[in-house]
Amino acid sequence: MIHNPSPAPRPDRSTRPDLAGGLFAVTLISLACALASLMGGLDPHLDLFSHFLPVWGVTGLVAPTMGALVARSKQGPVFPAIWIAGAAVAASVWMLAAPDLLNRSDRADGGGQRLRLVQLNSWKHNADLDGTADWIMRQSPDVVVLQEAFSQNLPLVRRLRQELPYRVSCAGRAPCSTTILTRTPPRSHGDLKMGAADPLAAAWGRYASPAGDLWVMGVQLPWPYPVDARRARQEALIAKIKSLPEDELILVGDFNATPWSALLRSIDRDLDLVRVTRGVPTWPARGFLGLPKSTAFLPLDQIYLGKRWRLIRLVRGPRLGSDHYPLLIDLQRSADHERKFGAQKSSANSPQARR
Repeated sequence: MIHNPSPAPRPDRSTRPDLAGGLFAVTLISLACALASLMGGLDPHLDLFSHFLPVWGVTGLVAPTMGALVARSKQGPVFPAIWIAGAAVAASVWMLAAPDLLNRSDRADGGGQRLRLVQLNSWKHNADLDGTADWIMRQSPDVVVLQEAFSQNLPLVRRLRQELPYRVSCAGRAPCSTTILTRTPPRSHGDLKMGAADPLAAAWGRYASPAGDLWVMGVQLPWPYPVDARRARQEALIAKIKSLPEDELILVGDFNATPWSALLRSIDRDLDLVRVTRGVPTWPARGFLGLPKSTAFLPLDQIYLGKRWRLIRLVRGPRLGSDHYPLLIDLQRSADHERKFGAQKSSANSPQARR
């Protein structure tokens, strides 16, 4: 007796509307988060959503695309609605991200004093301190600014001090994660902490150079939440910077804020400095959400320059032992400033001035 095999069951097409509806819900959630990001300037709690703007952008693009593939037909009610929501997500993301992506910093093209700087949150769980030190030393920097340079990372600091022996940090206050290492000694230095265990760690140094004083400040700001604590520390940082000569200042660090957040936009607005890090993601360099490796998607590390400085080159370094990528920056002091400084110095040393 011959039995004809029964045909394989067809996929239940009735599940497709449910899947399309689920994707529509994901798109609506992304839209709600993107709109909350837009209103971050009105409410600091809503601004928390803005730090994850790339997530809302990706989900707002992927969910409508998948919805189009699973929808039964283009005549169904889900299809046009999901694309309208997706377009609204894209518009919201673009409104926040476009200014930072399109406003590129001018590159220096003339002569002047050159300076090479490395910025890195060295991470208290860094498992490759030797590899981190090797890469930094190969760059031959004039200045290295580290965050999370706690006792666990002292071997890294010791290695770097073989070539950059002068260290500025939050002396006498613990914990302090920010360290500035240089080849030349500071003329003066200081720090900024609001308490012995405060998460704001900032240190600054003033250095002599042939073209005038060089001021460097390194900082690690706390996370955006709790909102009030972050705001207080950010305002204290801005007030301190205002007391320094901003024209000469180089401000670098882990700001724990993204360029499209109201938090960082307020720093851009309040300081007479130019942020030259435009859309350079530095976190995460290690695993994220349980993954052994992940793609960096948040630009948390920032570089600000005073008017006397021009950017020559800014590149993101390789994945090291930290959860942040390093930044390598080549700078040039404004040639116009050097000429003015030289003229003032010559005038001060002239026979008439010595009379």
